[in-house]
This record gives sequence, structure tokens and C-alpha cells, in this order.
Amino acid sequence: MAGSRRSVCALFQVKVHARLSTKQKERKETRGLLSVSLTEHMNPKNIGPTR
Repeated sequence: MAGSRRSVCALFQVKVHARLSTKQKERKETRGLLSVSLTEHMNPKNIGPTR
């Protein structure tokens, strides 16, 4: 019983870690998109298809 409980705890930690890493990745991607849109706004000569 104790072994299964420990494995459940490990699984929970892994899930939380994965969720945190995905959140950080999403934040990085949104920051990149924001910077791209800002640069396009600053120089409107090279306006391409906006995502």
C-alpha cells in the first residue's frame, strides 16, 4: 500500500512539473508574438500576414 501511495505522489509531481513547463513555454511564445507584432507596428513597411 505504501509503495502505491509513493508512486501516486511521484506521478502527481510529474504532472505538476509538466504543467508548469508547458505554462512557461506558452508564456515565452506569447511574448515572442507580442514582440513581433510590436516590431510590425513600429515599421509598417514590412507588414505581413498577421497570425
